[in-house]
Amino acid sequence: MPASPTTTTTAANVPNLKKHEDVEAIQRQYDLLCAELNMDGKEATRILQERIKLLHEYNDVKDTTTFLLTHYAHKTSKTIAQVYKEFNVDGCDD
Repeated sequence: MPASPTTTTTAANVPNLKKHEDVEAIQRQYDLLCAELNMDGKEATRILQERIKLLHEYNDVKDTTTFLLTHYAHKTSKTIAQVYKEFNVDGCDD
């Protein structure tokens, strides 16, 4: 016997209901953090956007530096590890 349309619809909506509940929980957490930091949503969004912009700039600088050090290593027939040591570069991200 086929399932009733109501049963099928309810079963199909379970993942969407969970996502909706997750979004609501995240929104409540966001609101609490904004209140705790005494800022409104616009200020929090501005800070987040600035942070993302700075991370993009950091990654651009890091990528360029890695390229230059790799190129230098190749031109001087050194390993990357030797070049990092020569320039006192920590090979790990902090």
